[in-house]
Amino acid sequence: MSKPAPVSHTTRVTVRFKEADVLGIVWHGNYVAYLEDARQNLGKRVGLAYEDFLAQGIHAPIVDLKIQYRSPARYGDKVDVAATAHYTDVPKLVTTYELRRASDGTLLATAETTQVLTNGKGELILNFPPLLTTARERWARGEFKDAQPPQASPWA
Repeated sequence: MSKPAPVSHTTRVTVRFKEADVLGIVWHGNYVAYLEDARQNLGKRVGLAYEDFLAQGIHAPIVDLKIQYRSPARYGDKVDVAATAHYTDVPKLVTTYELRRASDGTLLATAETTQVLTNGKGELILNFPPLLTTARERWARGEFKDAQPPQASPWA
């Protein structure tokens, strides 16, 4: 059986004054918060919100984060953050991101996060818990309809 297609959702953020430096350029660390916003919104769209994990005693800490900065975001910019979840054969969450300036489509950054699953004691979960088993079954059946399917970027 082939893996189901990735699912994506785009979140628009507006760069706030406090996120930029004296030159009006977004400080690099603030991009992580934009990724978080997009990942949370994607999770809510497909029924895997943080609250769903916590209700079952599951934590999903980030163990790997990669960001490639391409062009600076600036104070006042509206930035579209596309978060794409990738189906995996092991109990972890892999999400890729593309950040673009909404006004002109300029690619600002690309990123990837990997999250593992742990219980409340911080012990690694090595098998899919029921929450993810159900989600994987729905995903395989194509039921993640609330999320936007990944689309070819018109800016590529």
